[in-house]
Amino acid sequence: MHQLEVTLHHASRPILDGISGSIKKGCVYGIMGLSGAGKTTLINILAGRSRQTSGATALNGVQGDLTRFRHLIGFVPQDDILLEDLTVGESISHSARIKLGGIWSEKKINIYVNKLIEYLGLTPVKDQLVGSTEKRGISGGEQKRLSIALEIVAMPRAVILDEPTSGLDAATALSIMKLLKSISAMGITVICTIHQPRSDIFRLLDDLLILVSGRQVYLGQAARVKEHFKALGYSFPSGSNPADTVMDIVSSWQVGLESFRPSSPQQSMDFRIEVVSEVCESRRDSESVAALEKFAVVQRAPWHHQLILYVLCGTRQQCRQLFSFVLAMVTGAVAGLLIGLGIYGFHGQVFQGYFREPFKPLSSAVNYTRLPIVAQFCCLAISLAAAPAGIRTISEEKLVFYREIRAGHSSTAYFLGKELSTWPSMFLSSLHFTTFYTILATPVAVRFEALLLLNFIYFFCIYGIASLVASLVRRQDAMLLAMLASMIAGIFNGAGPLLAQVKSWDMTWFWYICPSTWYSEAFFSEHTTPFSYLYDVHAASSFVGYVTGRIPFDLG
Repeated sequence: MHQLEVTLHHASRPILDGISGSIKKGCVYGIMGLSGAGKTTLINILAGRSRQTSGATALNGVQGDLTRFRHLIGFVPQDDILLEDLTVGESISHSARIKLGGIWSEKKINIYVNKLIEYLGLTPVKDQLVGSTEKRGISGGEQKRLSIALEIVAMPRAVILDEPTSGLDAATALSIMKLLKSISAMGITVICTIHQPRSDIFRLLDDLLILVSGRQVYLGQAARVKEHFKALGYSFPSGSNPADTVMDIVSSWQVGLESFRPSSPQQSMDFRIEVVSEVCESRRDSESVAALEKFAVVQRAPWHHQLILYVLCGTRQQCRQLFSFVLAMVTGAVAGLLIGLGIYGFHGQVFQGYFREPFKPLSSAVNYTRLPIVAQFCCLAISLAAAPAGIRTISEEKLVFYREIRAGHSSTAYFLGKELSTWPSMFLSSLHFTTFYTILATPVAVRFEALLLLNFIYFFCIYGIASLVASLVRRQDAMLLAMLASMIAGIFNGAGPLLAQVKSWDMTWFWYICPSTWYSEAFFSEHTTPFSYLYDVHAASSFVGYVTGRIPFDLG
């Protein structure tokens, strides 16, 4: 990295200013500094998650934006992002199958995963659920080890950790750092931000970068930091923790926008200290780095394999969410029960039109709009039953989704796989809805299987809309916006205003964007077509604006 700078609009000073240096292979590289010093911004650049405003970066001597190399670099955030309904072993196996499925067999992956679990000290909790703050699972230290395992399972060239010891007790923090030290011995570069480590943790660092207000004030071996600051006129009490003393020193310094001045009057120095090198020393030519990028793609499982793995992962999660599963069934049943009760008094005669000629003069109580309104109520009831499930699935896993996409997993395989895994529960929920509706509404001559298929597809549509909304907005806003979107999709079904009237406004395209219009057209056709021998169905469909007799097209 050479002269990295990050500046935000309307900011009084740069977040990072003139950061230069090199990070050697197989070392533990610590980045220290007070809160707001720019540590997180720097590691996001090194991990390829963001870009610098100016300056140059290089990997193995090949200059370029590090975002193109992000699949070669593992990143462990400060907060552990894990799937709470999977066990430790299942989480690591899933990640290994995704990242190594393109080059290794299932048997070889299983052997490798078991060895990795043993190496990371996770064997005692291998079959234990990860859990969450609400549901007790593995400990904080074990969660951190699992997060590290998910990133090093494919043996990346480097792994970057944001505050890996934050929130851990002293013994657990030391064990995590010893683990990182052993990982670096395998040739994996370990880069971690650390606020104010204990002396035993500090001794595990090979190289150290200290930041103050976005500027580097020390870059070199961690073991020589005392010599550096002693040369500036500062003293270290006997037996003190070097990290504590250094943080006390830098906290007293004032860093301006143009220059750096220590608070001690004994000595001054230029802020832009001499670094080991301006750009990483080349160890491989550019073609070898390109080969690394290509290999990172080849070693991952193919798209269809990733899709299957995500379907299995989602199904496993669904099976362990028993309360949510039962709640979905009850919601579907209650929704069907309420709609059925609403039209129970019609005794199945929801549609009544003009008799066919020559019996048209005998017709009475003609009502074409009742059936579209019933379809509209069904759409709204299904929205209330299906939307919350779609919001829950995506909102709770949004951070996991982003973590895995940045790691090189296929976004379409993830999204589609998780959607397909919900089909069994959606089918059972739509089955409960259709059953209770059919029992109470007793629609005459309507095929149960056709109605079930229609309801199931609309369940899936609403689930997809809710999932899409939840993936685009914050979790706290997802419920309201997803329900609003599904309600809009349900209201614009051609019942009011009638679709025939909408056609005169040249607004039919908007109504046909909403899946409820296709649902209502198929619903209308299914309830009226069996009576085409008795009623003038064509006149009814012309009045409301639907086209009957094309149910397969409506379902498609």
